[in-house]
Amino acid sequence: MGKKHEGRYTLNFDLTDPVHIQGKNILDATGSRRKADKIAKALMFYEQHGTSIAVDTPKIIHATVPAMPVAEAPKIQAPQGDFWNDVYDSLDAFGV
Repeated sequence: MGKKHEGRYTLNFDLTDPVHIQGKNILDATGSRRKADKIAKALMFYEQHGTSIAVDTPKIIHATVPAMPVAEAPKIQAPQGDFWNDVYDSLDAFGV
């Protein structure tokens, strides 16, 4: 006796396995009608290229960044007069 729905499968990812987590994230980002297509193509690729899979796992890269000259910030003049009182007066005029 065959399956009730011949083309339907249920996948349960092991969320403790980084490879499964990456696979789940890829499928989550795939449109709802494209998941089966993506899985079928991945299986075909797997069958054609063997069982050895190299998975990129996130790596922390430590690098030394060469010192670069920092441009001096332009000089900004402070507002003249009683700036903040003018701001508060403007806000009061608008009922804020």
